Amino acid sequence: DNGDDESTSTTTAPARSYQNLLKVPPNDWLTATLDGVWEEWDGTLLVDSRKKNSQTQDKEAAAADDDSLPSQSATTAIDWGATHWKVTFQQLTIGIFGFPLFRQAFPPETS
Repeated sequence: DNGDDESTSTTTAPARSYQNLLKVPPNDWLTATLDGVWEEWDGTLLVDSRKKNSQTQDKEAAAADDDSLPSQSATTAIDWGATHWKVTFQQLTIGIFGFPLFRQAFPPETS
């Protein structure tokens, strides 16, 4: 790693698309592209759908671990979407010399 890697993120408002692109010089011979869609975040903690725990238990555990997270009552008074957003990832593509080498789709609702 020579520190010359270039990473850019692009978001569009009307389509709410999100793309994070990593290019490795010289000539961007290797690329990694992460595509998704974004939405304003309402302050609700995300739930790992792979777990069987209830949303309430996850929120309580997260709040106990991180005092900087808002309480449930605070989330209704704050417009989290004004400064925070959530990305639902759709796919990751690895390319070499401009050609897609590997493409992996994410399961639905992967944030």
